[in-house]
Amino acid sequence: MPGFLYHLGRLVRRGAQKANWYYQSVAGSEAESIRAETQLGREIARDVVAQSGVVSDPALNRLLAELGRRLVLGIRGQPWRFTFQIVAAEVDNAFALPGGFIFATLPLVRRCHDHPDELAFVFAHEMSHVVRRDALNRLLADTAIGAAFSVMARRGGVLGGQLSRLANELLQQGYSQDQELEADAFAVGLLGATGFDPRAAVRLLTRLESSTIPQTPAASWFATHPPIPVRIRAIEKRLKRTQ
Repeated sequence: MPGFLYHLGRLVRRGAQKANWYYQSVAGSEAESIRAETQLGREIARDVVAQSGVVSDPALNRLLAELGRRLVLGIRGQPWRFTFQIVAAEVDNAFALPGGFIFATLPLVRRCHDHPDELAFVFAHEMSHVVRRDALNRLLADTAIGAAFSVMARRGGVLGGQLSRLANELLQQGYSQDQELEADAFAVGLLGATGFDPRAAVRLLTRLESSTIPQTPAASWFATHPPIPVRIRAIEKRLKRTQ
C-alpha cells in the first residue's frame, strides 16, 4: 500500500508538472494559477447552483461528505480543497470544475446509493480531472476565458455571467478518450488506496451499460466517454496488474 500511495503521489505531481508551463505562461507563478483556478471554479460553481439548485438531503449529503473525506485522504499534499455537492437534474451525470468543485446529479447519486463504492468511483474519476487539470486545460483553450483567467491570477477579478455560462458549456462537452481512460485508471487506484473496492468501477459500468438505451437519461454520464466495453477492458487490465 505505501508503494502504491507513493506511485499515486507521483501521478498527481506529474499531472501538475505537465501542465505547469502553460499555466505559468498564462498566470505567472504556480501559486497565482492555483488561486485563480479556485476562483474560476467557484464562479462557475455559483452559476451551476443558480441554474440547477443544490439538493438538501441530509442523508445523501452525509454520504457524499464521508466518501469525499476518504478519497481526499488518498491524495494528500495536493493544493485543492475538494467539495462534493448534489444538483437537481433529470439525468445521470457528474462533473468536475477547476479548483476541486465536484457535482453529481440526484438521479446518479440515487442510482448508486446502495453501492457507495460505485459512487466513490464516480467521484474519484472526476477528481482526476481536477488533479490532472483537464477541466482547466479545456477552459484555457478558449481565448476569452484564458484572458479572464490571466486577469484573475495577476490582479483578481471575476469571470462574469456570460463567460461563466460559456465555461460550463465547454466543460459539458467532455474530454478526450485518453483523458477519460486516464481518469478511470486514477480512480481505480485511488479506490484501492482508500479502502474502497476497485472492482466497483466494473460493476457500475456494467450496470449502466445494461440499463442504457439511446436517448434515455442513463446515457448521460458516459455519453462523452469512451465506449463502456473499452473502459471495462482497460480497468480489468489494470486490476490484473495490481493483484
